[in-house]
Amino acid sequence: MPFEAWALPWAFRLRENETTTTGEGDLPSLEYPRLSVDRLGQLLSTLRDARESLSRIPVGAVLTAVDQVARRLHDPGDELRRRALEGIETHGEVSAPMAEEILTRMARDWTRPPLEALLHAEFRDPGVLDGLRPARIGGEVRALGYPLSFNLGAGTVPGVSTTSLIRSLLVKSAVLLKPGRRRPSPRWVGPWRWPTGPSPRASSPQPP
Repeated sequence: MPFEAWALPWAFRLRENETTTTGEGDLPSLEYPRLSVDRLGQLLSTLRDARESLSRIPVGAVLTAVDQVARRLHDPGDELRRRALEGIETHGEVSAPMAEEILTRMARDWTRPPLEALLHAEFRDPGVLDGLRPARIGGEVRALGYPLSFNLGAGTVPGVSTTSLIRSLLVKSAVLLKPGRRRPSPRWVGPWRWPTGPSPRASSPQPP
């Protein structure tokens, strides 16, 4: 059974024959979308529409959603951690102890305290991501992320693409993400659920 090396917004559904599979040597095969230009345009429109919902969610709620999944990835008894470790070891081509070390360190950075510290390093008041706030020199200020970000992942360390995705979501930017080859880690963050329903999830197509 090929690994689904992609995640799509819940409002976008793949049609028949819109996925393809690739494999290398003895490694398990990967399945990823192969979309026409028109269908890619539909996907981008869906992501922009989802961003409208994301923009109305308080940044604190986004932090909570990410933190909940990160803590599951830390929990030795959680099925999500087991599947993530299996994916890192198999597709990342690392040993089981190294997979444990990678996931533990990465997931620690995705918990609420480090992410809050990151926001405070960028914004005196992260509330500017939710609405107008008093500015130091008078008046009011607001911070807006890009409506749609394209993140191009590279390198050989699993989890880096996920960090990029999380940072975009913190500024309420919808994301089209291409993870590094053989690094389909954003698939692990699928359990996110937002206060308003299913998440405006990022699309993560894996190239051939």
